[in-house]
Amino acid sequence: MKLGPTMDGRIKIVVDDENDFNFFAELLQDAIGNDGTETLVNTISQSGTDEDWEEFVKPDLISQFKKDILTVSQTLAGVQDSTEKEFFISPENARDWYSTLNQARLNLEYRYKVSSIPPEVNKEELGLETIQAGIKTEFYMQIQGLILETMEF
Repeated sequence: MKLGPTMDGRIKIVVDDENDFNFFAELLQDAIGNDGTETLVNTISQSGTDEDWEEFVKPDLISQFKKDILTVSQTLAGVQDSTEKEFFISPENARDWYSTLNQARLNLEYRYKVSSIPPEVNKEELGLETIQAGIKTEFYMQIQGLILETMEF
């Protein structure tokens, strides 16, 4: 896989094989989480339940999260159907990508608590799913960093 900024202000991502593409397909599942996008919203709202939150904020957040994931999903569907295995994150959809990556990271953190694992822990003790969650979390953060460096949104 190769990714980097282009001269016209986008980020180009080239997937070399099916494993690379699967990594992005897993992004969608990680962003949705086991319980859907409501997992993240419910986690946020546990800090204090409020009628306005439940009536106005929560539905809007869930709607926005779903829209962001749909945008990324449509981009990836176009890649899967194409003979050219490349796609772009443009300034127009950078916010959707950033949000989806962030949702994925937060859901992985919620499930696996990867940020609280000390570096000296023996990786064999963690289990394969936790190790994979840590790798994906780091990768998603790297893409988010590239979006912030490349684009203003």
